[in-house]
Amino acid sequence: MDAFARELELGTEALTLAVHLGDRRREAAARTRIAAAHGSLGQRDLAVGQYERALELARESGDRRAEGIVLSSLGAERARQGRTTDALGMIEQSIAIHETSGDRTSLAYSLVERGQVRRSQGDLDRALADFIEVAAIHRETGDLPAAASALGSIGTIHRRRGRLTDALAAFREAAGFFEREGQRHGWATVLVSIGNVHLARKDAPAAIAEYERSLAVRRSIGDHTGIALCLGNIGAALCLFDRAAAIPMLRKAAEAAAAAGNLSTGAHALGNLGEMLLGDGKFAEARRAVEDSLGLCRKLEDRDGIARSLGVLGRVAMLAGDADPVPLLAEALASARETQSSGTLEIALACYADALLRARRLPEARAAAEELGKLPGPAARAGSLNVLARLLPATEAEAPAREALDAACLANEASLVSAAGGALARALAATGRAAEARALIGEAL
Repeated sequence: MDAFARELELGTEALTLAVHLGDRRREAAARTRIAAAHGSLGQRDLAVGQYERALELARESGDRRAEGIVLSSLGAERARQGRTTDALGMIEQSIAIHETSGDRTSLAYSLVERGQVRRSQGDLDRALADFIEVAAIHRETGDLPAAASALGSIGTIHRRRGRLTDALAAFREAAGFFEREGQRHGWATVLVSIGNVHLARKDAPAAIAEYERSLAVRRSIGDHTGIALCLGNIGAALCLFDRAAAIPMLRKAAEAAAAAGNLSTGAHALGNLGEMLLGDGKFAEARRAVEDSLGLCRKLEDRDGIARSLGVLGRVAMLAGDADPVPLLAEALASARETQSSGTLEIALACYADALLRARRLPEARAAAEELGKLPGPAARAGSLNVLARLLPATEAEAPAREALDAACLANEASLVSAAGGALARALAATGRAAEARALIGEAL
């Protein structure tokens, strides 16, 4: 029996006994247990109903600690339903109860819930403050695994803010706590996070070393889902410097994910595999891999994954020349807008603008490029300027092409450098300066 289903069964047995005894405190505890099981099973409405009844019972019996715990859990469920204002109100009540009672452990768990809601709202500074306080409380009480979990959240926020040194420090401290306490699953998870920071620094060999450490731990505990994830991460890192090794590793990751029933990891592995095959000019194989990835993303309702898969399929159509890429890329862009992810939107807009330019739909290409240029970061600026430079006559394109090349170098993206270099070479050659063009592009690359 599934662990959560078993927990639901045990909670129901405890509820039957509490009702028989007429013990309201026990009944509140049993209903809280049942609600947590429903939440873990994704049964949100059932979870909320049980939490609401548990809250009534806790208040009727005067159990303030239980009231605070239920308020925090109910707030978390409300947040998952998208009712963040209600959620924060309940969690704030919970925090006030625990601060008054001096129950530091319960306070920490309520702060975690508030931090998660704030992070989901993009309020990263206040979310970070919550998780820092949580980590301090758990260090103080000696609960190192809980402190490690808070440090993982701290590291994730630092990484999102681009503070990679701070992220690495938080993740390493978390890994040390998990390892010391024999929490191998948590340790393996944080090792992947450390690898991701190295990958963000473009240090793929260091990233692979951490992924392989995580893989060894996953194998030692028989975590098949985690094994597939690590293989996928290794494959993704290999994409940056060893394409020949990346392709078989990504195939292996996709097979492991399918065997483990891990749709998300399978979708990512197949998507990365498709991109590698596309880069090698294997259009039919690339299309098959990405179509499989798209199917999994649709099952998962993963809008980000859907956008990325459609984007790759559009590029396959564009490079293979066997279908109109614009409709696929327009659908990718529509899906990207729903994700509210600037990275996904950036890729979708860049591909869409390029396809429109190739189709000679110049006003639409310009509009897409200008929208791309409004996104944050040098990569978006480079992508925008690359398209705008190509819209101009070659003799007038030098200034935007130089700006594009500078932005591409700042972004440290080889594909952008190559595109900007091509635009600049075209502009310089048009004015009789081909030798200068070759020298500048070589230096940039």
